[in-house]
Amino acid sequence: MMNERMGVKPRIILLLELWQKIHESWLKISKSCGMTQVAVASRLIEWYSKQPYTIQALIIGNIPSAIRDEAIEIVLRKLGPA
Repeated sequence: MMNERMGVKPRIILLLELWQKIHESWLKISKSCGMTQVAVASRLIEWYSKQPYTIQALIIGNIPSAIRDEAIEIVLRKLGPA
């Protein structure tokens, strides 16, 4: 409560379960960025939450495999040149 009165919003703590090899990759990413694992996760989740639904669905693989390649091409065309 004291943080809320000081203008700091409370944070939510999540528990992530990762396979060993994924965790090793995660450690390499956070070290190469000079950030904590929590900071990298927070930024990625923040970025992901701001993406349109179609991008989110593609990222998490929530598109049927039969149309995935076509869907990716359509979305990339709509996004325009990089």
